[in-house]
Amino acid sequence: PPPKTWDSPYKGKQEQSQGIVAVLELIEEDIKADIQEAEKAEKEAQDKYDKLKEESEKSIKDLGTAVDKLNKDKATKEKDVADAKTEKETKQKELQAVLKKIKEAEPGCDFFAVNFKKRDADRTLEIDGLTKTKAILKDAKYPGEGKSRLLQQDVKKHA
Repeated sequence: PPPKTWDSPYKGKQEQSQGIVAVLELIEEDIKADIQEAEKAEKEAQDKYDKLKEESEKSIKDLGTAVDKLNKDKATKEKDVADAKTEKETKQKELQAVLKKIKEAEPGCDFFAVNFKKRDADRTLEIDGLTKTKAILKDAKYPGEGKSRLLQQDVKKHA
């Protein structure tokens, strides 16, 4: 029996036995909660992984398409460059041929360049002479002037 100083009646070791069972039940509930939390976290992680995988695959596909397009563009550009080089070489050959013809024709062309001053002076002299001749002929009196006859007609009579 319990001592008289205790307020409540003595029940023996019943509380201790309930305490261990309660602790085990509490541990069981904690373990179940941890399992549910772990399953929830695992599901969220799986969803994130699936989403990342899907986005990555789409990105890889898009990048593959972009690479293919860029490779085609590169091939086109390389062909254009090759064509441009060929065209440039052709035009350079044509230019060299024209320059060669000019070089061959140069001695004949130098006549005009070398003799330009003399030819210019001769031309000026010729223009001056023609101007003086025009002035002389303008003021001249011809036989039969006033009549409607030409100088050539008078010359035929005298011949």
